[in-house]
Order: sequence, then C-alpha cells, then structure tokens
Amino acid sequence: LTLATHLILMVDGFIYVFSPQWCCLLLRLVQGRPLLHRMTGRALVIGDIPWVAQSLKAYVSKLFACAYSAASISVWSANPGDHLVHRMTHRVVRGGLVACGRPDGRLMALTSAENSVCLSVNQASSIMSINQTCETMTIGHNPYPLNLAKHSIFLNAFRKMFLCEHLITKDHVTEESTSSWKLLKGRSSGALLGEYTNLKRTQSSSEGHDSSQHTKSGAERLLDRSGRGLDRSGRGSSGKGIDLSNRGQDRSNIDRSA
Repeated sequence: LTLATHLILMVDGFIYVFSPQWCCLLLRLVQGRPLLHRMTGRALVIGDIPWVAQSLKAYVSKLFACAYSAASISVWSANPGDHLVHRMTHRVVRGGLVACGRPDGRLMALTSAENSVCLSVNQASSIMSINQTCETMTIGHNPYPLNLAKHSIFLNAFRKMFLCEHLITKDHVTEESTSSWKLLKGRSSGALLGEYTNLKRTQSSSEGHDSSQHTKSGAERLLDRSGRGLDRSGRGSSGKGIDLSNRGQDRSNIDRSA
C-alpha cells in the first residue's frame, strides 16, 4: 500500500470513529444551537418554591425514565430564593439547563422574591467555559427579560392593571393599539416604579407652578393698584405745588408793581 492509501484509510477511519460527534454538530448547526456545548447527557435544574420544584422534578424524571442514556437527562430541583446558588451553581457546565419560575415583582410583597430569583439566575448564567454557559429559561408574568437568560417566557395576565400602570399608559394608548400591556413589555418593576415617581413629581411641579402663577398675578394686581394710587397722589401734590408757586409769583409781581 502506498502512502496516499494509508492517508485515505486513516481519514476514513477518523470519520467513522467520530461519526456521532459529526452528526451532533451537524444537528446543532441545522437547529442554530451552540456548537461548543457538551455532547453528553444533560442536567436540568428546576428552580422554584419547594413544592412546585419537587413536583416538576418527579414529573420530568418519569418522562425520561425509558429514554436511552445518550438522550436522557438528570433532573434536579432547588429554590432560587434560598439555596440554588449554594447547591447548584458549582455544577454549571456548557449546555446545562436551568428553568426558573419568576414571581411577579410588580407586587410589593413579591419584589424581594423576584430580585432573589433574578440574582440567582444571573449568577448561574455568568459561569463561562470556552465562552459558553448554561441555557437558562425563566417563566413568569412580569414582562421584563433578563439579559443573561437564554429564553424568557411571559404568561398572559388576567388581572386588572395596577394604578401606576394605568397612569403610565393612559396617555399613550391609541385606537390602533390592541392592549396596554404591550406598552409595559420589557420594563422591570423598578423601571415602572421610577417612571411612576417621575410622573408624580411632574404633576406636583406643574401644580405648584400653576399655584405660583396665580399668586404672582394677585400680587401684580395689588402692585398695580398701589402704583395707580401713588401716581394719583403724586399728580395731585405736584399740581397743588405748581398752583401755589404761581400764586406766590403773581403776588410778588403785584407787590413790586405797587
């Protein structure tokens, strides 16, 4: 056998030995998924309050009970507002899956809980390996996507709008817009609170400006009246002075002629 034949046989064996990896890369390329994720069995971490996370863990693990080892996943559960960071973030690898439920932080009672969940998700998504990290998905009602999360799913809301949301959107809703919720999409609870605070400040400053204008106009009216009185008194006194001086000059002239 010649050297060229040996090279061809080596390349052919190389293709067959790594054919699973080539197929996996080709599948990821077609689907538009990251190519550098690990090619082993994946791990799914479900983050939510304990009873939700544990119920989903039992359900998802049973779905993959009869799957092949290469197509199966290992399922974990943790509470993102409590111990997810301490128990799971050191296990983050390329291609790991994290699914977290987000409370609606627009409610004051749930703002701290949502901030804790967002902090846990961002910390888990910040662990990089070969410029790749885990795939994170968040589910909730607050239409504010996290920058480090791969996917953000927003559930439809059936409640009425809060007062701050109504005041922010009432001047921007037109007949063409189907819903006021679209105007609030992409705004965090902090952004809504800040915009509502600015709206209140603008209204209070405009009301104060109007009241100052009314006060200033009343003062101007008083000044005008007092000015008119001074003008009248000045004109009266000056007239009398002129008359008296004229009379004095006439009398002196009469005396001198006499």
